[in-house]
Amino acid sequence: WTTKASTGWGNKFSERVPYFHAGAQWHKAMDYSDEYFESGQAMLDYLERSFQYSPSYSATGSYHAIYIIYKNVWSFFKTQDSPEVELFQNSRLHYEELRRGMLDLSIPKTLYGPTIFDSDRRNVGRGSAASQWLIPADSSTNHPQMLLISPDTQASSAVVYPAPSSLTCEAGFYINETLVSVSPALLESKCSECPVDSYQPVSNVDANCRACSTGSSTAQETGAEICVEVNEHLVSQELVTFGYVIVSINFLLAISFAAWTVHFRKDPVVQIGQKEFLLLLANALPK
Repeated sequence: WTTKASTGWGNKFSERVPYFHAGAQWHKAMDYSDEYFESGQAMLDYLERSFQYSPSYSATGSYHAIYIIYKNVWSFFKTQDSPEVELFQNSRLHYEELRRGMLDLSIPKTLYGPTIFDSDRRNVGRGSAASQWLIPADSSTNHPQMLLISPDTQASSAVVYPAPSSLTCEAGFYINETLVSVSPALLESKCSECPVDSYQPVSNVDANCRACSTGSSTAQETGAEICVEVNEHLVSQELVTFGYVIVSINFLLAISFAAWTVHFRKDPVVQIGQKEFLLLLANALPK
């Protein structure tokens, strides 16, 4: 039971305190009200404004005890035709009646919530309060706060079990450590898609994805199972060699045809075909 001991732990042991639980009777996040104050925190604020001091957590308990006694006394005397408080103070019988009246006392609205006593004199009007040191989801810092996790109707946060994913992540996913830290469910998937330029080829329970090798990427896609290397000018060496051979043959043929035309320029066949036109064709051949 660490109600009092855990109050200042967030400042003293900020690195160790996350996920610690603490039992309590009241929490500032509760919005239970009575006819005087809209919440326990409003009562504490009133005391601070009125008496210039900051009351502790215990002030709500003190107020609640007095409030219960007040309600019991009021309930007892409202049935008296002519209530005489002075006589009551000196009457053991009346005192016993008042004490027994606590057994049947039921107050639906107090700063502690519904108050009903059972045969063991325990308040069973609501479940006990519980808190947990957590980093709020909307917090801009990593400083833990004691958040209310019970009762359910008043809770400001779900209880967090910092447990790994109960399910194996599919290819393209990994176990997200952030979800492990903040997800309230113990038996749900805590997997996230691999970020851009990282991949996961198989089902896994890894806490991260594999980075793409130099020169490869996921083309700005998340949840990749592979990385790809894109090069529009990537041609095999065999194809390059073949191309050089073909081009060389082409040039040799063009030079040969041009030389043949010049050598036989006076031949009737060359003259009919027009030497200039044949040279032009030979020059265009490499292109």
